[in-house]
Amino acid sequence: MRTEYLEYLLEVARTKSISAAAKKLFIGQTTLSAIINSVENELNVKIFLRTHRGVGLTEHGERVIAIVEDMVAKNRQLQNLFSDTEPVRRNVALVAYPSACSALGLYLTSRLNKAKEEVTLSMREVVSTKVVSGVANGMANIGIGASAQHEFFNNQYTAHNNGFLFEPVYTDHFCLCVHHDSPLAEKVIVDISELGAEHLAVTDSHPASSVGGVLKYARRFSVFNNMEVIKKAVLAEQLVAILPRLSYFDDPLVESGALRLLELTGFETELSNFLVINQNVGLNTQEQGIVALIREFYDELEQRELGGYVPEQ
Repeated sequence: MRTEYLEYLLEVARTKSISAAAKKLFIGQTTLSAIINSVENELNVKIFLRTHRGVGLTEHGERVIAIVEDMVAKNRQLQNLFSDTEPVRRNVALVAYPSACSALGLYLTSRLNKAKEEVTLSMREVVSTKVVSGVANGMANIGIGASAQHEFFNNQYTAHNNGFLFEPVYTDHFCLCVHHDSPLAEKVIVDISELGAEHLAVTDSHPASSVGGVLKYARRFSVFNNMEVIKKAVLAEQLVAILPRLSYFDDPLVESGALRLLELTGFETELSNFLVINQNVGLNTQEQGIVALIREFYDELEQRELGGYVPEQ
């Protein structure tokens, strides 16, 4: 029996609800029910009694939970036995599309530093179409992806087929980034058809079907391998760039006015960000903490846009 299953049993016993426990544990209700059944079969005992009022303990279940509480406490004691002399660094792996790697990576690092968490964060940048498959292939248990509307359901379908949690977290939009001296900088909204005379900078790391559709309007374009090179190209050569707004999160070049961000029309600019979690394996404590921080990050983004964000002191 896996040690994390003991934690699951305790959470169900505390909440008296499989659905409530599943939410706290960041796993699916069906997955948690299957784990409970497997434990009961392994021990050959009925632990929980399911009723219309919730979940209760059987007589045997009370004895099981008492032993489990002791085992969990001993396990935590063992894990922390030498924590005062040599902290154990725990690695949390994420796969994310480029904009999330840039913005979310810094946010998570800052929060972990403030909390003095002994966690090694490993973010692996993948193209947006490879996030769900990256989780499926075992690169990480947590992924942050983005897709245009017509691709969104394909990602959702693939995630659900693998038994993953798939959660939309934020709606982003592609925007036009220009040099502050560009004639376009005086505009607020630019239609894609107005870019015929511009030299366009793009990256193939973002949904190709979205950006690819605009290339027919540009006579000249360059495909760069990362966003930072694109920003340098806009500054040094006065190219114009099409990237998600998240790519410019807290960007000093935008805050200083060196780069201007303009609203785009004329093609599908909406970009849905989603969180995908391999709930089949069960997240450890550190991974659960990272998931909570990811949700906080996207909540703060929405609050900023609504004008209700208050920075931490």
